[in-house]
Amino acid sequence: MLKMILDFLGGIFEAVGGFFKWRASPNEQYRSAEKDVEKNDAAIAKKKQEASDAVYGGDEVKVNSIIHGSLCVAVSLVLSCAAGCFSGSPEVRTVRVPEAKWVRAVTNETGAVSHWEVPPSVMTELLDAKIERDELLKRQRINERLNSK
Repeated sequence: MLKMILDFLGGIFEAVGGFFKWRASPNEQYRSAEKDVEKNDAAIAKKKQEASDAVYGGDEVKVNSIIHGSLCVAVSLVLSCAAGCFSGSPEVRTVRVPEAKWVRAVTNETGAVSHWEVPPSVMTELLDAKIERDELLKRQRINERLNSK
């Protein structure tokens, strides 16, 4: 009887050990990392789509909050009310953007956004961010090349 109980417990411990061995296997770790990357890519794609919708929709408040981040909380609610931009969404995000950094949508005669007026300080920030991104991607490709050998 004791032998049966010990064999049963040994089987349980072996199954638990097998589960942890499976979770620690390189293949399972790769699949888990792949799922995490796909989830992150989907979140980034959603943010990019929201930014694109704001740009082509002429939503100056949204575009400026994306460009400048939340610099400090202020009252931009008045600006939203004056522009008639309430969409009824419960999320109200207020971002203070100095006048010298405010980007403006320029529309054509049909009301569609034709281009954006961007101050030099913002253009410099955007170009700096692009240069940093390009350098980061270059270093990432170099590291991937070194790790693949």
